[in-house]
Amino acid sequence: MLRRACSTTIPSLEIVVLGSGPSSSVPVVRCLVTNPNCPVCPEALANPQSKNRRNNPSLLVRLKGQTVLIDCGKTFRDSILKAHKKHSPFAIDAVVLTHGHADASFGLDDLRDVQHVDPVSKQLKPLEIHCHQRTKDEVAEKFSYLFNTQHTGGRWTAQLQWKIFEDFDHFAISPEVKFQALPLWHGKDYIASGFLFGQEVGKRIAYLSDVSAIGEVAMATLKEAPLDALFIDSLHPEHYHGTHMNLIQALETIEQLKPRQSFLTGMSHQFNYHSPPALLTEFVKTKNISVEMAYDGMQLTW
Repeated sequence: MLRRACSTTIPSLEIVVLGSGPSSSVPVVRCLVTNPNCPVCPEALANPQSKNRRNNPSLLVRLKGQTVLIDCGKTFRDSILKAHKKHSPFAIDAVVLTHGHADASFGLDDLRDVQHVDPVSKQLKPLEIHCHQRTKDEVAEKFSYLFNTQHTGGRWTAQLQWKIFEDFDHFAISPEVKFQALPLWHGKDYIASGFLFGQEVGKRIAYLSDVSAIGEVAMATLKEAPLDALFIDSLHPEHYHGTHMNLIQALETIEQLKPRQSFLTGMSHQFNYHSPPALLTEFVKTKNISVEMAYDGMQLTW
């Protein structure tokens, strides 16, 4: 059963949405300067608690005693500070990356503040970064100083180690927790990863944050069993974008997969949380399929 944050029962699976916006985040700086009549950006700027205020797409997943971070983008530090207020201090046990773009990986340096510390040596314990080889190839050069290093000369950096998976692999976060990787088109010539997880507690959650199209094998994998929840990319309500789904495409995918609950993510400032697009409202009403706009700080428990 899906529960919201008000429950006092210890959940078997908890998801915190750290970010539900695009690479530029919301509010958009250019929009604030050039379009003061935008119904979203000025409101998001004026109200730090606004559900229109969106950081880079990211999830925090707590499952079987493990805390897993999906993506660590440019806005990670801000996202984790907001989450800290509501969800208590924590250390991250593993990171999984969807791809190597800035909005998914440029916060890796800030992981030093959320790593486990060895109680004897007082040094950071190495944190596993799970990704496909193509993502490692894109990220490794930018953050080479974080991998296979030790603290030297008083320099304090994150201590990270690569863990490589293949497309469709079930890769281990811990002996009790596994994720499955799905290749997704993120434009015509770029492949990102989506993930399936939750099987350890009898749930099936799909996270497809950066996708323009889903291949036949990945779609068949998603359809193998009912989805309890789907997080899916939806950059614009109707405008076509070459590397992201828009709302029309996202709803078409949702109709195919028929998850018990769906959440839109990666949303631009064209989405107003307080006034959802008519297309979304009509879809929910006529199809009787539950679809919501995610928001930063949203907490889901089962």
